[in-house]
Amino acid sequence: MIPKYIKREHIIKAIEEVKRFGIPKRRSSKKFLLEYNGKHYPPKYIISLAKKYANGKELDSSQFGGGKETNNFLRIWGFKIVDVSFSKKTLISFKDLQRCKKMIIYVGDSRDVIRRIRTNHCRGNIEASALRRHVAEAKGYRIKSAKRTSGSTRVRIDLPDPHTGEMDVKDYIRSGEWKYIICDSEYEAKNFQWYVIDQLKPLLNKNCNPWNIGNLKRYQDLLSQLTNSPALNYDELKGMQSGPGVYVLYHHKRP
Repeated sequence: MIPKYIKREHIIKAIEEVKRFGIPKRRSSKKFLLEYNGKHYPPKYIISLAKKYANGKELDSSQFGGGKETNNFLRIWGFKIVDVSFSKKTLISFKDLQRCKKMIIYVGDSRDVIRRIRTNHCRGNIEASALRRHVAEAKGYRIKSAKRTSGSTRVRIDLPDPHTGEMDVKDYIRSGEWKYIICDSEYEAKNFQWYVIDQLKPLLNKNCNPWNIGNLKRYQDLLSQLTNSPALNYDELKGMQSGPGVYVLYHHKRP
């Protein structure tokens, strides 16, 4: 298993080491390559080196898997993985074809993307999640607000038993799939979110603030990595690498 404390900056330092000293024998890769600034590197070897910069000791390659485990870890940190094993186009599987038909429902950002998705969006109530409120409204539920004695506002689905509506919202959200990407900072995630909303036009987002045009090239690269990252369901997200980032909810049907 790849340690969760390995961060983007450790991976970049590993790449810089390979640029200086090259790739040892038997550590090259023939199937997948990590692409960074126009150069290519063996993904599994880069992960092994990155651990050295995280805690001072290189990670034994026998302790984690190549392929899907390594590639997904690197994609989540915003790195591009290239499959170089095929010289001709492969057929799209039926499952991939079905996923292509899914709609972009919602885009958000968080300082902890996995916690935000699993704890606030996939459970809880509409007061703790803008997505849950948008889904409830799209399903036709009325929303009621009331002032608490503390001065805060209590927001609930307007039903004799609001829990019934919340369960309906939860079932819809949990049956979707998520793509996400880790950014360099909370500020970058917040600003990149507006670029993603501007480009993808998700069904339920109601606002789109201006984004920093000076970061266009960076945001174009991040969006490409985000849309090409693996689509994960609620259960698959458990234990995945988290941090400040942007996420997208996909679904095969409207709320």
